[in-house]
Amino acid sequence: MKEKLIHLLSVFSSGLTIFENNQYIPKIRDYFFQYILELKSDSTIENLFKYELTRSDLIHSTIYYIMNNDNVRSKSAIDDYLIAINRFFDETLFNLYPNQNLVSIRPFTGLSKEIEKALFDRKIELEERQTFPSITDEQYTFILSFINNDLQSSFKTRQVQIIIKLILLYGLSPDRIIKLKKENYLCDERQLEIIYSESPRRSLRLEIPFTVHKALEAYLNELSTKDLSCENLFVNREDKPIKHDYPNGYLKEIKNEYFRLHPIEEGIRNPFTPTGLAKFAIIRMILNGVNPSVISDLTGYMSDVLLDCQNKVNELKELKRNRYINHMIRGIQTYEEI
Repeated sequence: MKEKLIHLLSVFSSGLTIFENNQYIPKIRDYFFQYILELKSDSTIENLFKYELTRSDLIHSTIYYIMNNDNVRSKSAIDDYLIAINRFFDETLFNLYPNQNLVSIRPFTGLSKEIEKALFDRKIELEERQTFPSITDEQYTFILSFINNDLQSSFKTRQVQIIIKLILLYGLSPDRIIKLKKENYLCDERQLEIIYSESPRRSLRLEIPFTVHKALEAYLNELSTKDLSCENLFVNREDKPIKHDYPNGYLKEIKNEYFRLHPIEEGIRNPFTPTGLAKFAIIRMILNGVNPSVISDLTGYMSDVLLDCQNKVNELKELKRNRYINHMIRGIQTYEEI
């Protein structure tokens, strides 16, 4: 049976992006399949998926995932697992083995409350879902596509599009965005200066990708034609610095379109927020080894957000804590000396 399961997974995987493969495949292969192999290995593939798997199996396989994954801390992990399983069924299994009992309960995320209660009854308490969860790789791709295809944009929209790209690149907090001055963008050098300390003055100079540079250059040229006195890089119609919620209206448009096209994800916490976008960038920085104190200086986010992001990194890596800590300590000089 294992070989046939892996074949089905390869069929599903072939239609996914690299990002989606990283999100979905480990959950299905290492937990959903393992649950099946431990409890239902005597069945045929057709009988299993067409007749035998029930609502109860989806619930218990999720519990299996939570109990056997050392990195799960939040209830959002329940949603992530159910979304992965739902995609697998929708895009591969239902085409081959239509199971009417499971078709009728889509989206599977509707089971999350029942799973939470079952876990609580087993004395397994998870942290509440984050108020501002990170966007996923798929949502990141969707945001860029939405922006790049939005050609009939207003002056405000063009500002917000630049802001969103800066957040996705550098994880900048609303405070960092609001405080940017026109003089902080060095057009000739294609660099954006981020001041993280006023006394003494300390800053970071960020190299800007060419496409973002061209958008900033065009925006600044347009800004120079307006009779504005405010020195801030981003200003509202009243020639005042923008407020924290400035990108929210546009992000809501993106969110509504995304959930219209991805109904199985409706009901989860809204990740289409400035913090949700910034967390995505911070997670990528952590994965690439950027020092946490540098991340904090750059983004303006403190330890609570960085800890959320580090926990997500651990989950993405499927990090086994015992193996990790022993591996790291063995690399310390004192391990050999003592």
